[in-house]
Amino acid sequence: PTAPLLLRSDTPARPRLHPGGLHVQMTLVCTGNSVSLAISWLAIPFYDMTDVQLGLASQSPFAPFVSQTAGGSSLLIEDLPPGTAFAVAMRQRLSTGDRPWTNLTEPIACSTAALHPLQPHVLPPTTPPTSDSVTLAVRLAQPKAPLDVQYRRRGDVAWFHAKVSPLRASPSTADLSLLVSGLEPGTAYEVRVLAVEALHGGPRRRAPPSDIVTFRTADVGGPSAPLLEVYRVTEHCGEQSCHPDLLHNHNAGDLLADVSFITAMSDPKSRPNPFVRSFDIVTITKYCVSRAPTPFAGYTSCNGVNPETTRCACNNYIDRCIGRIDEGPAGFGSAACDMGGCKNDTSGMPLCSCTASSMSASQKVIGMLPVFHPFPKELQKQGPLEPLRSCTVPPKEESSFLGHWYSFPADAECPSDRSPSDECSWSRRSWQHFVRGGELLALGFNTSAATQDVAQLHQNAAVITMAFDRIPRTERCCGC
Repeated sequence: PTAPLLLRSDTPARPRLHPGGLHVQMTLVCTGNSVSLAISWLAIPFYDMTDVQLGLASQSPFAPFVSQTAGGSSLLIEDLPPGTAFAVAMRQRLSTGDRPWTNLTEPIACSTAALHPLQPHVLPPTTPPTSDSVTLAVRLAQPKAPLDVQYRRRGDVAWFHAKVSPLRASPSTADLSLLVSGLEPGTAYEVRVLAVEALHGGPRRRAPPSDIVTFRTADVGGPSAPLLEVYRVTEHCGEQSCHPDLLHNHNAGDLLADVSFITAMSDPKSRPNPFVRSFDIVTITKYCVSRAPTPFAGYTSCNGVNPETTRCACNNYIDRCIGRIDEGPAGFGSAACDMGGCKNDTSGMPLCSCTASSMSASQKVIGMLPVFHPFPKELQKQGPLEPLRSCTVPPKEESSFLGHWYSFPADAECPSDRSPSDECSWSRRSWQHFVRGGELLALGFNTSAATQDVAQLHQNAAVITMAFDRIPRTERCCGC
C-alpha cells in the first residue's frame, strides 16, 4: 500500500473542520532524538485543548495508535523506538459553546533518530518502582562494555553517578537489567547511560550517552494516589472516524468487565444500538488513572453524546440490573430502583432515582458498579434496542463476577498540573494507546452477542491484550 500524504514538519496543515467551525491554519513542527518527539504548534485563541495523534508513516490511510493531549502549544511524546518513521496529526477543542473538536489535520512526517553504533538504549520502565529505586532495562551495542549510569532530578542541571546493581532476570527485549537505588521517594528523575569502549593499545573512547528517559519513584508506603487501568470503547462515533475521548463524563471498566459491554454492543447481526454504529471503526482505548485514596461513590450512567454538555445521570435500570444491585425477595427489580415514571436517559433507558446526597457524591468521586455475567436476556432480542422495563438474569450467587465499571465525573477531574486530593479526585495520564475494532476482528474477536459466555469474554479480552501488545511503542506501566 502507498504511504499517507506526509507534509514537511514546517508546512502549515489545514484541518478539515466540523461543520460551521472556525477556519484556522495550524502549523505543526516536530523535532526529536532517538526515543522522543517534541511536537509544537501555533497557539490559537479560543482553543483550550489539543490532541496529538501518532502512527507509523508506512501505514495508509493514517492509522494512529497514540493519543496525547495538552493544554498549551507543545508536548513531548516519549518512549518511542529509535530510527522509526512516524506520522503525527492534531485536532483541537473549541473553548466556547458546545466545545466541539476540529477534525484531524493532514499528518506530517516525523522520525526518531537512529542510534549511534555504540550508543546504549534505555527502554521505558515496565517494572513498578519502589520508594527508593527504579529498574532500568538497557540495550547495548557492546554487551561487555563498562557502563556509567547517571541521574538527576527532572529540571536540574548537574548529573550524578548512580548506585546500581545488576538483576538476574532481564526482559527479552533488553541486554541488561539494572536496579538504581538510593533515590528519594515520590520524585521524577532523568536517567542516561554511557558506555565506554576500550581501544586496543590506545585510550578509552566514550560512545554518545543514551537519550534521556524519565523515571519516577513511588511514594513512601505506596502511591499516594491509587491507580486504575481501565478500558473504554468510544461511543457515538461519526460515519467515518472515531477518536479516543478524554474519559470525563464517561464510563469505562476493568478489561473483562468492559469486554462484556463491547461484545454485547458489537454484534452486527443482533440489533442497531445507540452506542456503536460500525465496530470496524470504533476505538478501544486503555487509560491509566490516578485517584484520591477515598471510597468509590455510586456509579452513574454516562451515555450523553457530548460529554462537555451532558452530565452523568443516576444509573439507569439496565446498568443496575447488570450490577445485580436491586435484588429483592422476588428477584431483580423488586427492591430499590425507582424508574421515575417515563423519564429516560440519553440512550433511551429508563432512569432510576438517586438521592440528592448520592448524586452529589457521584459528582465528586469516581463511581463504581460490579459487573456480572450473563447480561439480561432482553438484550439478546432481535430488532432495535428498546427501553427495557424488565430484566431476566440469574441471582448474583449464580452469576460470574467480571470486574467493575466506573464513572468519571468531569467536575472532579484534576488539572494537568495537580495530583488527586480532597479538591479533585482523579486525573488521566496525558497519553493513551488505542486500537480499532477492525484490528480486533482480524485477530479473532468474536462479536456474537447471542452466544456470549464467559469463555468467549476471556477470549475477546485476550484478543484486546494482543492488539495492545502489537503497538510499536513500549508501554510504561501505569504509575511508572
